Amino acid sequence: MIEDAVSRRALLRGGLVMGAAGLVAACSSGGSSSGSADGASVTNMTAGWSTASGGTGPLWIGVEQGIFKKYGLNVSPVESGSTASATAVVAGKSQVYYGEATSAFQAVTQGQPVEIVATFRDYNFFYFLGAPGITSPKQLAGKSIAISSVGDSTDLSTRNALQQLGVNVSDVTLLATGTSSAREAALLSGKVAATLLTNPSASQAAAKGCKIFVDQTKQLFIGSAVVIDA
Repeated sequence: MIEDAVSRRALLRGGLVMGAAGLVAACSSGGSSSGSADGASVTNMTAGWSTASGGTGPLWIGVEQGIFKKYGLNVSPVESGSTASATAVVAGKSQVYYGEATSAFQAVTQGQPVEIVATFRDYNFFYFLGAPGITSPKQLAGKSIAISSVGDSTDLSTRNALQQLGVNVSDVTLLATGTSSAREAALLSGKVAATLLTNPSASQAAAKGCKIFVDQTKQLFIGSAVVIDA
């Protein structure tokens, strides 16, 4: 029923500033409302997330410290893969996704109605490193480069790094390896010729003989975002 649906005004009302981290939460029309013990209206919503990291910390702070409830939102975080999260929003499985903005980019190219209503990281945080023994970008040709998954921020950032280095992406194999620790292990073992890492992992890898080819930490990049159904 229409009175049970969350209006777009209510969706955007879900934009909450969460402490110093400044998370803006939003919910779409897939949520539902109910009454609280004190008679106030409460909006129930599911918030998808993809990575257990400091970047998703504000979501958990908002839930555990009751910040969402203070503003009438009953938020249930649900883990979902970054590349599938925007699709989950469109399908109504979650009302909001907090994670990589690249999920929204992919969805838009596929004609899915999603919208970014907030971003939380203006700069990239990756370093592009070569494995021990890789001293020149030219040595990357014909070799594998570890990314987390196809279409996520590691994929996009790797393509940007290769372009800066003058390496054609068609000359390498982008290997979906998973987490940062898995990519680091693949790099140090020589399974892949290069990958992206954040600090302190990047510095630790450099100390073990890996060469930093590109420092992307001063490059503008839309990272974490709040994605809703448009």
